[in-house]
Amino acid sequence: MPAAVALLYVAFTLGGPLASTFGMRAMGLEMRLWYGAKPYPLLASVHALLFWFSVSLLTPLVLLVSLFSDRKRLLHDMILGVVVINSAYHQQYFYEQE
Repeated sequence: MPAAVALLYVAFTLGGPLASTFGMRAMGLEMRLWYGAKPYPLLASVHALLFWFSVSLLTPLVLLVSLFSDRKRLLHDMILGVVVINSAYHQQYFYEQE
């Protein structure tokens, strides 16, 4: 049951219109596909599942992938073609305060 709730949370936050979880929003981050589109709920769910499986099977070796990748992405990010970027809203708000 907890895994199903977590999967639904990821599907509807990462796969939603803001493309970020509540924690990602607080840090000014959002997820995008490699060509700039926002992820959809199924992709967000698969992203979470790949993360859980890769961390449980390859830990801590899966973390080494980020040290050698060009954009500091993990294996599941590269497989699905997603990147985590700074949110445009967050950047706009930050620059308005200066």
